[in-house]
Amino acid sequence: MSAIIPTINGNALSTYGAELLDGYSVGAVEYTNGFLKPLDRAFPVKLRGKLGLRPISMTLDFTGETEADAIESISLLTAELMQRAELYLPDGFYYWAALNGVSAPQKVAPWIWQATFDFRGVRHGALITHTRTVSGSITAQGNMTTPMIVKLTPTSGAASMVFNGITINLGRAVTIDGVNTTVQDANGLNVYGYTNMTAWPKLTPGINAITLTGCTAEIKYYPIFL
Repeated sequence: MSAIIPTINGNALSTYGAELLDGYSVGAVEYTNGFLKPLDRAFPVKLRGKLGLRPISMTLDFTGETEADAIESISLLTAELMQRAELYLPDGFYYWAALNGVSAPQKVAPWIWQATFDFRGVRHGALITHTRTVSGSITAQGNMTTPMIVKLTPTSGAASMVFNGITINLGRAVTIDGVNTTVQDANGLNVYGYTNMTAWPKLTPGINAITLTGCTAEIKYYPIFL
């Protein structure tokens, strides 16, 4: 089995002058719950729990020709992670993450400085794509509900399209992106107003019905794991 090469925002760590030397950890997902002890029952009743994010940390060694080079690399990566953090770690999972903090840089050698990046995130698998030309079903992987990215293409002569009860009153291709919460045509124009949508389409783990009228569908999703 080939070794997994970790990435940040799709880039190898070497892009940032960094190296991960087994210095990472992924904690359990946060989960808060409550219990109620009714007066007429011997056992407590479990209330609906609330899922949160999981803690993630990465300790990276930054190498530069000078100390200033290494420290600047830490600064540049920190600035990028403040805007976006998509991690791929040696455990083979991806993580949508938000930067929670960065440690003060520590000198390891005259040309190597080390910093630990702290995140909170969601674990998911690689993007999965299904194509449907007629109504049917798809089996979603993962164990959590996940948003869909759906590209709808009208069939010949269709002036409108219907996908799982969502009507799009257009006769051209439209992408409903539940990850980035946009509805756009092929030119990137916002066409949300041409729909009757009240909620973003999602998949639940297991079998999901797909209904199509006047269109074909390319359905993409990221399986999410606790």
